[in-house]
Amino acid sequence: MATIELSLSAIKNKTTGRQQIRIRFYHGKSIDQRAKTGIFILDNPAYWDGHKMVDTRRTNDEERRYHNECRAKLESLCKAIDEAWQHVLGGDIPKDWLKKQVSLFFKPKKNKDGTASTETSITLLKAITKFIDEAPTRILESGARKGQPVSPRTIMQYKQMQSGVVEFLQVQKVKDLKIQDLNKEFYDQYVMFLNSKGYKLNNVGKHIKNLKAVINWLPLKQRIDCEFVAPRKCTKLAEEVDNVYLSTDELLKIQNVELKQDYLDRVRDQFILLAWTGCRYSDLDKLADPESMERGYFELEQKKTGTKVCIPVFPAVRSIFEKYSGVLPSVISNQKFNVFLKEICKLAGIDSMESITHTIGGKRVKETSPKYELVSAHTARRSFATNMFESGAPALVIMQITGHKTEKAFLSYIKTDPETYARMLIDQWNRSQQKKG
Repeated sequence: MATIELSLSAIKNKTTGRQQIRIRFYHGKSIDQRAKTGIFILDNPAYWDGHKMVDTRRTNDEERRYHNECRAKLESLCKAIDEAWQHVLGGDIPKDWLKKQVSLFFKPKKNKDGTASTETSITLLKAITKFIDEAPTRILESGARKGQPVSPRTIMQYKQMQSGVVEFLQVQKVKDLKIQDLNKEFYDQYVMFLNSKGYKLNNVGKHIKNLKAVINWLPLKQRIDCEFVAPRKCTKLAEEVDNVYLSTDELLKIQNVELKQDYLDRVRDQFILLAWTGCRYSDLDKLADPESMERGYFELEQKKTGTKVCIPVFPAVRSIFEKYSGVLPSVISNQKFNVFLKEICKLAGIDSMESITHTIGGKRVKETSPKYELVSAHTARRSFATNMFESGAPALVIMQITGHKTEKAFLSYIKTDPETYARMLIDQWNRSQQKKG
């Protein structure tokens, strides 16, 4: 009976820091061959027990995906070698038989005419085009919208990434690239290119994330050697943004400000609706439900995530419904809404100077502006989360209203400053002492 053994190369790759898995095939005393597999394992003892790649449950999704794909590839390779051996069982095999079997396993398939199959020779631009073309019919396999089709907004982001890649290749004077050419050097140059366009760090990270999505979508055989999806070398980029929120007092200023133009009045009321429901702007039209006033709560399915939420009707919301007799104003474009909203906030005296620090073009930049310039439709959702949190509502209760799946994602919306946290704690302490008394 033939035996297959696996081991790690003693030498790490200087570029990636990963170790290649070696394979040994022997049968009795007559056959004993060794070869490199071309499969590299991440430099982490949790992935290797000394003899094989082990199943593991790590928190890093991208790293775990890479590991599991390598493990599946290695298992397939061992199975292919065993099947090849069954065909020559009892016969002589050349000294380089094992190396040829490994090479044959990774060798691109051939069409009947002898040309390379497009399945294994797809290039970067072709992969992106195919990825986008098939996006409308693709069902998401993970994330908050798991089981749902790719949204038009996401497809638009894919197309923005595609335009960026095309422009980058033009700057590099390259028509196209093989998937295997997307290495750490490509990553560094691509990030530098995106920074040169003056993008904020989170925007750069979005381009990187979407390009990784394209590569991870490809069959394992096409991306197994692509360093761009290696989690440790080519990381996703993101930073927490210092977004503003509006306190209940500031929301009251907006409610009470006198507005002469009807269109500003309508935008003001819609913003107040968002600020007291925690909804995204994309769900604003779903609030036009007069029956919610009788029930005392809204029931809706969030457009972005598909999450079903139940939102209580606060007095400010009820007064707006009464103002319009239950027929709310139609929704305008998000862009126009934000322009009008800044004008409203300025008239309401929301003009304290606020400093925002973020990364632009690869450099940390601190910008100071009047608060009304920093307010947008999404400020309403952050304001709802923060104001409810500061009122003493438990985070998990608020998350049921906002539809956040994880506490980490929810806490990114909370814009409470350290002084307020201290005041909240002492207020809680005083209340607990009063109950004891």
